[in-house]
Amino acid sequence: SSHVECQGKWLREGSMSPTMRQTHFRIQLLTCLGTCGVAFSAVLGVAPADEARYSGTTFSCFSGDEPALPTQAINDGFCDCADGSDEPGSGACAGQEKTLFYCKNEGSTPRRIYASRVGDGICDCCDGSDEAELAARHPNLGREMQQTRTWMGTSATPFTCSDTCAEQGRLEQKEKARRIEVLKQGIAKQDEGRQKAIARRQEREVEIKQLESELPPLQEAYTQAKVLADVEREAQKAAKEAEEAAKTKADVDQCYVHSPACMWRQTGSCSPEGNREPDKDDNCIKTLPLGSSGFCDCNGDGVKGDTEMGYDCDAPSRNCCEVCAPQKEVVSEEAAEPTSVSDGEEKPQVSEYSKWMDGAEEKLADQSEEKPEENGEKPQVSEYSKWMDGAEEKLAEDQTTDSTAGADDSNAETSKDENAAAPAEDQNTDSTAGADSGNAETSKEETAASPAPDEPKAKTAIEQEAEAKEKVDEVNRKVASIRAKIDAIPDEYLGYAGLDGVEISKKIGEFDYKINFFQDAKQDYTSLGSWGGFDGPGKATFEGGTRCWDGPERELKIVFKCDVEAQILDVIEPSKCVYQATVTAAGACTTEELELQSSSRVIGPKEELETNLAEEDAWEIDQTDSARHAFLA
Repeated sequence: SSHVECQGKWLREGSMSPTMRQTHFRIQLLTCLGTCGVAFSAVLGVAPADEARYSGTTFSCFSGDEPALPTQAINDGFCDCADGSDEPGSGACAGQEKTLFYCKNEGSTPRRIYASRVGDGICDCCDGSDEAELAARHPNLGREMQQTRTWMGTSATPFTCSDTCAEQGRLEQKEKARRIEVLKQGIAKQDEGRQKAIARRQEREVEIKQLESELPPLQEAYTQAKVLADVEREAQKAAKEAEEAAKTKADVDQCYVHSPACMWRQTGSCSPEGNREPDKDDNCIKTLPLGSSGFCDCNGDGVKGDTEMGYDCDAPSRNCCEVCAPQKEVVSEEAAEPTSVSDGEEKPQVSEYSKWMDGAEEKLADQSEEKPEENGEKPQVSEYSKWMDGAEEKLAEDQTTDSTAGADDSNAETSKDENAAAPAEDQNTDSTAGADSGNAETSKEETAASPAPDEPKAKTAIEQEAEAKEKVDEVNRKVASIRAKIDAIPDEYLGYAGLDGVEISKKIGEFDYKINFFQDAKQDYTSLGSWGGFDGPGKATFEGGTRCWDGPERELKIVFKCDVEAQILDVIEPSKCVYQATVTAAGACTTEELELQSSSRVIGPKEELETNLAEEDAWEIDQTDSARHAFLA
């Protein structure tokens, strides 16, 4: 019966060309061998959990939209179901993601791959099952692939999909054990950091309460100081207004004294010679802004005189009182002094000292020539000459006296006794010393009676208000700073608390990258931004960095990967001035991944693609790291 079913299936080839019939024959042969139980005990590409859906005499598409199909339609190379469920073991229904090829991979990890990767000449399954149909349809494929690869300059190994699951399984088990250990250590470190963060948060909350308890008296002091300061400000304002009013009145009075008829005359056409606009005339006291034209009518006759100033619309602000005020003649002191006599010659300036010294030499010479005892009188000697006579000897004696001034008290007593018996000349000396002592006492009394230095000026109410406000602001700043540290790590991200205060760095290409968690990030000395917060599981952002030339502000996006220690793996610039760093951290380790690694699982197509892309990226980074970063710079 199986032969009849297969033979009936082949009858559909009647309308095909010979080449198509030959190819289709091989596909049908492989399919019949699978469905008729000759070569395969299960349908190719079907997971064990779905095998029951492919048993029976008919097959229904998983979507349920199409009518039932004979079992011979399974893996016949024709896509009969929109969801591709009738072709689980071929690439006929490529382009959809509902029906995937299942690799059993006995001895290794099972996986699912897209239909487009089935029969494409590349071994995706370690057991080679994804290329079994291709091998059946093309017996000579090995030679064809060998020639093609040689022509392309790649490996000359013939096409074959040998079973490598046993070796791959051993490697996977080793990596799996390593990964499980990393996850366990990471989760333990994450829990430790979380507990410390909770304790630190509680300490910070206590500190905030302590600071907040200090606020009420400080705010009350500030409120009282503000009331007094407001009174002082009102008084200052009133005094200023009174001063300005007095000044204005004085200006007005002065203006009408020297220019009682002064008026501003407005004209049109932005020209002082334009038509008059009497309705816009104004008094001279008002300062007129930019944008009006006219003239200052100093004599009030309504006509612009030759000496009266005119202004166009571009002229700066003007005040006619100032313009019409009579110009005071400023005469310098030098100009005020007479510089010449009647005959035009400069009069010499002679000081009193020069007058006194004039002829002094001749007079002294005349006196020296006079006889010493003419008319029985002695020559007159000036007091200055007497004082200067023997001055050198006197100075020498004084120096000697000063050198012995440090004698002890007993010598001082002896000196007093000797002075008591000394001649009157020595007593005169003592009296002079006593006078000097009296002068010293008087100097002390004057010093004691002199006023003390100025005491610090009392602070005004406004200054006291500023001090009180600064105290309140300081406490509020401290509270805000502590609160920001608490809010930097929300409850759902406490697993990353171990990064608080941690700085990691790495040189990539020609740049040194530094990341100081929850604070800032830098590329050498260029800021990549300040901590902006978490963007979701395993993601964070630093923002508001140095602005790029002709571009936006720099920012750094973080992608966390699970590991015990924090380190930078790589930094790239996917778009202008937007950097992306891959960073390992214990906070990225999850119990979900640990459970997944510890259980039997099937690798999905996207997970496989991500793994392959990561491996390719790692190879590209190693090969082109320096060149890429040099280009980005």
